[in-house]
Amino acid sequence: VQIASEGPDVAVFGPYIHLAVPHGGPYALNAKAATQRNGFKVEVTSLKVGNSDVSGEALFRTDRKGTPTITVNADFNRLDVSELRAAATPAVPAGSAPPVQPRLVPALPFSANWLGRSALSVTVRLGEVTGLGNKMQNGSVTLVSNDSRFAFRAAATVGGGSAGFDLVYDPTVRIGQVTLTASANRVSLGELTTLLGFDIGLRDAVGDIDLRLRGGGRTTRDALNSASGSIDIAIGKGQWPRDQLANWP
Repeated sequence: VQIASEGPDVAVFGPYIHLAVPHGGPYALNAKAATQRNGFKVEVTSLKVGNSDVSGEALFRTDRKGTPTITVNADFNRLDVSELRAAATPAVPAGSAPPVQPRLVPALPFSANWLGRSALSVTVRLGEVTGLGNKMQNGSVTLVSNDSRFAFRAAATVGGGSAGFDLVYDPTVRIGQVTLTASANRVSLGELTTLLGFDIGLRDAVGDIDLRLRGGGRTTRDALNSASGSIDIAIGKGQWPRDQLANWP
């Protein structure tokens, strides 16, 4: 099946692929879907949304043990996040609590009970990401999940510095064990915390971060909430307003 489509908003594909596709456009899509001897392959030759340019492929198959296997490779030559926006949220009635601050990183944890039911491998390359203040370049994201391991890794050059993290969950031990290591060198702490979903008011602060945590639990949230380790933060410059202390999670 050959697919050629263009329109004002790429979010129109959300209901078809059952994913929360952000609003953005105009878009132009060229793709191909084909059955193979041992699976089904979707190849996106070109997807342009505004100034963003993406290509990639996804392969769906079942291995010899009957386990569903998904392999995804995506290449973002350029991604302008300022042109993308989340779906509109309903108006908040007067007197009710303010809405939760929008976040780019999903808040939902994964549960260990789905590990082993499928094998997933995702590789994403980010050539250039704009719209976050400091330009991000040479980014990479990898995710590997199977019956014995879950690993999520990401790294990128941010402005004049670099940042990366490594999250590994091992479900083979008695209650599951998660290990999280992260580091940042000369990055904007304000933009980094906004990316993670909260604001601590450090708009102009530049610093270094070294984080090492380990904990046990049946979900990442349980494991990280009980984790122990060390977090070292060195701020080279910046001012922390007092009213932002209340926003610390």
